[in-house]
Amino acid sequence: MIYGPQQERGALLINSQNVNAIIYSVTPQPFNQAQKEQLREMLLVAARKAAKQSKVHVRVAVEEGKAYLDLGQKGYIKVTSKSIRALEACELPFIRSPLMKDLPEPDFDTGLTPKQSVGTLREYINVEEFSLILVWVMSLFCNWTKPILLVTGRQGSAKTFTLKILTSLLDPFEPPVRTLPKAETDLFIFCHNRALAGFDHVSDIKADTADQLC
Repeated sequence: MIYGPQQERGALLINSQNVNAIIYSVTPQPFNQAQKEQLREMLLVAARKAAKQSKVHVRVAVEEGKAYLDLGQKGYIKVTSKSIRALEACELPFIRSPLMKDLPEPDFDTGLTPKQSVGTLREYINVEEFSLILVWVMSLFCNWTKPILLVTGRQGSAKTFTLKILTSLLDPFEPPVRTLPKAETDLFIFCHNRALAGFDHVSDIKADTADQLC
């Protein structure tokens, strides 16, 4: 956790270009590439000594029986077995991609029962096994291996629309879905920046791609 030039609290990767802003903020003199790399190494050594190691989260964090949902600029939601409440700040470190969009702020006073709320979602999801969709949605808030959801159907059966609805509900991003990257590096980067990576028009998944997704 560090503070940038505008005193914005957040987590930055030492090897990211964003760290240049920190380097430039502490001294006015220009640096060549070798000097910048030396300063990055110094920052890395200092961070390892001064800060405890912790996992950096994307959109959702689950620790000690509590779940935290990053809404974006609107704050966070903390969920426990006894309550759900809004937070302005969260002590757990989150990464926000520039392409990440804010989640809608939840309304805690709708007067709907949990079953009625689920029924509202059902109106927009055109699938036969709706219960599996609910299990998959809830898996995002659990500390276990995330299952891969396969939405199949004939042309015009609203597969893409279903993916966009689920993305807007859990992890709105721009674009909401994309084609499956061919290069392993591109796939890793895309999945690393998102809590929910949605791929559209996937007609074939090769063995090496399946391993990479796992």
